[in-house]
Amino acid sequence: MAACAKSPKVEPLATAVTVPIDQAFATPPPGGPAIVGIVETAFLNGKQQDIALATRGATPGQNLLRVQIIGVTSNAIENGSSLSEEIPTQEAVSKEHATFLPGVHLKRSPYLLQNQYGPFSYAAGRSSAGETCLYAWQQIGKPQSRKTIFSPRGAIQIRLRLCDPALDERALLEKMYRLSINVAVLDPSWGPYGEPLQPPADWGRTSSPIVPLSSEGFVGVVPSRKVPARVQPRQAQSATPISATAKTPTTIVPSPVISTDKAAEGALEVIVPPPPPALLNSGAVAKADTTETVSKTE
Repeated sequence: MAACAKSPKVEPLATAVTVPIDQAFATPPPGGPAIVGIVETAFLNGKQQDIALATRGATPGQNLLRVQIIGVTSNAIENGSSLSEEIPTQEAVSKEHATFLPGVHLKRSPYLLQNQYGPFSYAAGRSSAGETCLYAWQQIGKPQSRKTIFSPRGAIQIRLRLCDPALDERALLEKMYRLSINVAVLDPSWGPYGEPLQPPADWGRTSSPIVPLSSEGFVGVVPSRKVPARVQPRQAQSATPISATAKTPTTIVPSPVISTDKAAEGALEVIVPPPPPALLNSGAVAKADTTETVSKTE
């Protein structure tokens, strides 16, 4: 009778559920974008989280960080599909572009990029709203075809979709370099990160000096002394105004010419030439007879 009175437990039929923000598989760097919600989906061989990020601007769609943990079993109701742990091909990435950023033309970066978890790649472009958009993808762990029966299982797939009207391509790409993975599987057979790297062989050995140098030179701890900039002395200005020092043009008046044709008659004739036309026009010189006779008294 007690068994008949027991009620069965209600189980959710959906494989996708919302989880608290503090249970995110990965988080963006300090400064955002902020996490606004998480949807977790169970698969036959792992779990996936679609981490919705704060979105601003006019480009359609939601900024998103997708993290897939592959190589673990789930106690949720199986949805009949599995996550792929193969490295995505160019065709698969193009389909993802069209899904996450419809209508945005993206150009793939041809350079080798690597963050703290390994190599990754990205594509970027500008939307019709004038905003810079980025789509990055990364796989942590070797593909299943490259593993042996004794190799560690497991892989992590990462996708990042970002559009922002105030950030350029470099600022968006910086989010991919500084994101943090916050999940682990306590199983020795699950190891997508591989063996930890050993320190350089020169560390701790004699005859191997290490100097604090960078691409910019010596890196010390004492702030460099700032040398004050030399102030160029001003040249002394002349107290005399420029207008006062300007030379006044002078007019040269020819000297009088004395004629001696009438010397025999006891008189000298002085001929005064006319002034220049400029002075005549200005009225500075009165009109006068151009010939003046000076009598000489014996």
